[in-house]
Amino acid sequence: MEIDSELKVAEALAEDVGKGWARLDPEDIKAFNGVLGDLIEIRGAQKTVARITGTFPEFYGKKVIQVDGITRSNAQTNLGEVVRVKKIPRKTATTILISPLDFTHVLPEESELEQFADLLDPALIRAGRLDYVLQFPIPDEKDRLEIFQVHTKERPLGDDTDLTKLAKSTEGMVGSQIAFICRSATMVAIAELIHTPEKRPSTHLFIGIKHFQEAIKMVQKKEESSAC
Repeated sequence: MEIDSELKVAEALAEDVGKGWARLDPEDIKAFNGVLGDLIEIRGAQKTVARITGTFPEFYGKKVIQVDGITRSNAQTNLGEVVRVKKIPRKTATTILISPLDFTHVLPEESELEQFADLLDPALIRAGRLDYVLQFPIPDEKDRLEIFQVHTKERPLGDDTDLTKLAKSTEGMVGSQIAFICRSATMVAIAELIHTPEKRPSTHLFIGIKHFQEAIKMVQKKEESSAC
């Protein structure tokens, strides 16, 4: 059963501005079965959301909700007006999938990846909250070769295309980047066949090593531009 509370809007503390918090009296929080950290719906002329945090003793018993101007604007309400507040039901995640960054981002250093798990809020992965925690490290050479094999399985590769060498030359890249390389190499080969047929030894489409090398350069340039 959902429980609404009516509270008067009060000004947020300066340090709360932009954080999406709503400061409430502990008794008002209990009234709608909330706890610190819960999301609540604030309904003025419009609806918006905020996250519960505690207020200070001088505000106890005043039936107020302290929110910043952004939240007030979203709810279309003003200081001194009364809004309706209720807890938003939530479902606890049973699985979190963490994968490496794709080719549109700068790849983190290996040391940063090792520290990534330490950066997660322990509350997210504490015992009993998740059934499994699966980690996906950056693929090694063997993994990269298998990824190349998957993404080139139905493609007409040239005789000079050596997937083992490609796997060696793409150290540090992830699956999405390798998939992009395979697609791009195909498009480069098609464009060459259509626009510059004189460069082709055959009228049939073959994806050679030079097409893969050009695609790899595309990824590398993308990373360099992202780093700037």
